Amino acid sequence: MKINPIVLIIVVGMALYVGFNTGEFDNEKSTNSVTTKASKGESNSNTKVVEVSNEVKQERFNDFYSKIYEFVDNFEKIDSTIAQLDGKNVSRLQTYELFKKLKDAMEEGQKLPISRLVPEGFSPSQEETFTAITRELDHTFQYRKFAYEHYMEYVDNNSIKDADKSKEWLLSAQSSLQSVITNLEALKIELNASAEEKPPAESKEKTDGNVEYDIVYSYKQRADGGISYYVLIDPVDIKSASFNDKVKQIIEKLVEEKGKKISVEIFDDEKALELTYKQYGDLSLDRPLNESENNLKAIHYIAAYSGDLKTGLFLNTLYYFPSAFSDTAQVGKYVETLEFNPE
Repeated sequence: MKINPIVLIIVVGMALYVGFNTGEFDNEKSTNSVTTKASKGESNSNTKVVEVSNEVKQERFNDFYSKIYEFVDNFEKIDSTIAQLDGKNVSRLQTYELFKKLKDAMEEGQKLPISRLVPEGFSPSQEETFTAITRELDHTFQYRKFAYEHYMEYVDNNSIKDADKSKEWLLSAQSSLQSVITNLEALKIELNASAEEKPPAESKEKTDGNVEYDIVYSYKQRADGGISYYVLIDPVDIKSASFNDKVKQIIEKLVEEKGKKISVEIFDDEKALELTYKQYGDLSLDRPLNESENNLKAIHYIAAYSGDLKTGLFLNTLYYFPSAFSDTAQVGKYVETLEFNPE
């Protein structure tokens, strides 16, 4: 039986993507760069980097974000389709050739000057995070190459030792890729918060309950007949816990309008909301979330409220970052479950 053609398409696609970006990296950086490069022979101490406006930062970050996630998505597609081969009638030679193609693609990925993807005009701490992302992405290519090499040895000589080594390297690769995703999402939150900052003279706290939010979905998914509301808000500023008040105001407003027997799911990212609704609302997702999706949900699922629910921890229970853990980057310190009785 021939190798699943989907696998070959993905392998070739990965190689083409690597090749395409090799040409892209050879080009000079964007002409709107604000970095004054030290000319050849000059000391690096003469290099001056000037931060740009929040709008320009957001544009450059979005470009970086999409490029990095193309790599992440390709890695996940490769893993998914390899898993589908389990139990299929694929010859040892075909398996060996498949993993050789994967190894070669990872080697090509290692040759990419990925560090050139780091955009300019950001603060030193942000640049460090960008650099950490590209470094861990490079490690992902390297560790996967080692994993595929050992798997080739395993296929060639049935060495259990090589099979175990392959698994170890894949775990290291997955750890590096998770670090890429975590840092990327943390940067996204930070930059979204900065983009929303206003001059002090114009900044006012909204304490009258007139906070802005959108009810994207309403769905009867509770056993007691209560309605669940999926709510989208603007990106929260996690530099402080001030978003807690906004969450409570939204819940109070919805309880006032919809009644006590409701659930409220609050997100500050549309994709995270859609994934959660399809997973637990209309059940249309029909698959578990992958690791990057779980990470996205952990950071952007801001709060959940269950009102007048007799099977809950409290009759009225409020959860902050219900999909995160106390050690989750950026938001772990806000993870909390408490009783909240809207007035």
